[in-house]
Amino acid sequence: MVKTLLLQIVTSVFLIFSLTASAYSEDFEGLKLAADNGNANAQFRLGQYYEQGVQMFPKDLSQAAKWYAKASEKEHVSATNHLAVMYYNGLGELKKDAVKAKALFEKSIEKKDSLAMFMLGTIYMEGPPGIERNLNKGIDLIKTAAEYGNAMAQNELGVMYYNGNEFIKRDRGKAYMWYKKGAVTGNINAQIHLGTMLYYGIAPVEKDKDKAVEWMSKAADKGNETAYNWLVKWSDGKTKSRTITVEMIKGERGTKPVLKPELKE
Repeated sequence: MVKTLLLQIVTSVFLIFSLTASAYSEDFEGLKLAADNGNANAQFRLGQYYEQGVQMFPKDLSQAAKWYAKASEKEHVSATNHLAVMYYNGLGELKKDAVKAKALFEKSIEKKDSLAMFMLGTIYMEGPPGIERNLNKGIDLIKTAAEYGNAMAQNELGVMYYNGNEFIKRDRGKAYMWYKKGAVTGNINAQIHLGTMLYYGIAPVEKDKDKAVEWMSKAADKGNETAYNWLVKWSDGKTKSRTITVEMIKGERGTKPVLKPELKE
């Protein structure tokens, strides 16, 4: 479970904001001016541009961290979360500092940000240098994030209930409930988990192959190779395997980190 959580901690922050190529070239000068004048949204957006390194924006994680920090000082929650991830992984010129990352996530949690709750929960589950591992606290944070509607947390809570652990009694009914919440919100892993429970009728869930294929197809349509392979298996050969495409690679980024220096898998 911790492995799955850690595989998402970087991706969930670094992929929550995306812009078209035309947007990059059209508003840079105005954006830079606004950022220089202290506009937090512009500072965050500029940080994203430097992080992604598209077209006229050279990839520069140090510049990204600089602008995230400026926006974070103005209480910009998304910038604070991005900066926390950069500290957690020691990106750019930042020294790896899980304690600093924890403090930044706590800052976002004060504003009831569910993504920060989920992130901090994963940190407590892992217990990196400087932070004592605390499974109970980590699970509580993930539960709260799930209740606030965070799809990743909903999926992970489903995993916990599906498998059970020393703090959560195995309950496949609750697992199904949380998988469904995450699936409806759009989480690819939750859609896959929900589909498999429905297809095989894992008690107490009644078997419903049509619904299973429907949910698995949603994940496959986003480019997820695992979901597509399930559809191939379920179709008795009627659905043929396909070659990996750019769309599939993008879809896989929902479960695999883009930037993950030294994070354990």
